[in-house]
Order: sequence, then C-alpha cells, then structure tokens
Amino acid sequence: ITRFEGGHSRGAILIFGAFYFLSLLATRYSFSLLDDILVKFRQAKHKNNKLGVIIYGAGRAGRLLYDQSTTLSELDQYNVIAFIDDSEGKTGTRHAGIPVLSKDNISKITGVEGCQEIWISTAKVADSKVIDLARKIGKNIRIRRLYIDMTEIDY
Repeated sequence: ITRFEGGHSRGAILIFGAFYFLSLLATRYSFSLLDDILVKFRQAKHKNNKLGVIIYGAGRAGRLLYDQSTTLSELDQYNVIAFIDDSEGKTGTRHAGIPVLSKDNISKITGVEGCQEIWISTAKVADSKVIDLARKIGKNIRIRRLYIDMTEIDY
C-alpha cells in the first residue's frame, strides 16, 4: 500500500536510478584500481631480477603482448615498464597500470630506468621509427618485433 495511486513516487525512482548509476561507476572504478594495485605489486616483487622492456604500441596488440609477458614462462625474465604510442589520445594515460609515453618526449623515456629492450607490438610501426627512437635514447637497446605465425599441424 502506497500513498500514490500509480505505485512508487517519481522521486523514489530517480533516487534509486542515481544510486544504481553511482554504484555501477564505483564498481568499475574499484576493478580498475585493483588492477593497478596488482600490477604495481607484481612489478615491485620481481623488479630487481628482471629485464626492463618498453612496448611500442599501446593498442590491442600491445595489450596482447603485455598479457603474454605476464603469463608465459618464456617471458618471465622481462618486466614491462612503459608503453610508447604515436596516438596523442593515449599518451599520458595508463594501460594495464603502466604509463603510456609519447615517442616525442625523449626525456621521459630516457628517465625510465632499467630499459634494456623495446618490443614492437604491431606491423604498423616501421622498423626505422623504432631504430631512430633507440638512437635518440642513446643506450644500447635491443629491439624485437612480435610476429604471430599460424602453422599447420600434420596429422
């Protein structure tokens, strides 16, 4: 029994909707925050005995390469410390809890300690771009490119 003939008041529905929306935002933010905390914990745990890697490309391929580096035992000796991306919209953000840097901001890239390798995550990035970047950084850096290969299995 309500004091309104048609059911609940409009105010109660609006308050419930606002509460639901804020709860949804809080839940999504908490997952993002938890992911950042876990990434920092993993990096701090293995920081001293791993080789530092910067991934060139912060799109889907970069995320795939990062995910594989954290799950495959063959890549266990590497620690992704930053992403580099040509897209201005991605620079300055975080990708999987790791900073995305601009290739034009050499001072920030050279300030990243422990970088021994640059991994190119996509075929869209020309080798010459990454070689120029490695020369600008001025360190002896190994450059590697991700290739995805499909092989047929004979049976």
